[in-house]
Amino acid sequence: MLLENQNHLTYSGGNGVFGKEPFCMRATSRFGEEVGYWLIRGCPTYLSLTRKKTSESLHVSFIHDTLRSFFLSEETYEQMNEVDGVDQPAEGLCLGLMNDSLEEIREHVDFVLQDAAYKEKLFDLVRASRTSTNTKTLTAAANAATILVAAREPFSGLDMRSIKIPGASLRNGIFYRTDFTGADLSRVDGSHGLFYTP
Repeated sequence: MLLENQNHLTYSGGNGVFGKEPFCMRATSRFGEEVGYWLIRGCPTYLSLTRKKTSESLHVSFIHDTLRSFFLSEETYEQMNEVDGVDQPAEGLCLGLMNDSLEEIREHVDFVLQDAAYKEKLFDLVRASRTSTNTKTLTAAANAATILVAAREPFSGLDMRSIKIPGASLRNGIFYRTDFTGADLSRVDGSHGLFYTP
């Protein structure tokens, strides 16, 4: 499971620490001795290992939030590319609303502008929220909508009936003739957005 806390990322697993790109770190018998300051892709980090009876957690602390945002968005992008459907959204999108994580949003905007398939997967996540009651899926849908609006992707004329994106940031978005009938837009920040339905 991937968890997030300020400038930290935590990987935890039932059978020991695990990791995928960009971390690729595996638990070994001498892992405890290796914990300390490391360079991950040239970025200075501090690693610490927490051991419990049933699991281990690897905490990765970054010296600046921009580095955490970079690694988290890279991992999320890779996870989204590995999955065909939207049944299991990438963990990085489910951690919580990213409205205040401007660097992380910028990283995702870059992916949207470079990769049309990634953009479509984000739109699919938003649409999948129609039938979901899972909190993680709704958080991922809200984050997907936030990223798409930040990337200036057009929602105009789209059928967004019954979507659930509570807490999303739709600031400065253009929603000309977008059908939000029955949508859950609670706590959505739509300031400076154009919502027009004739």
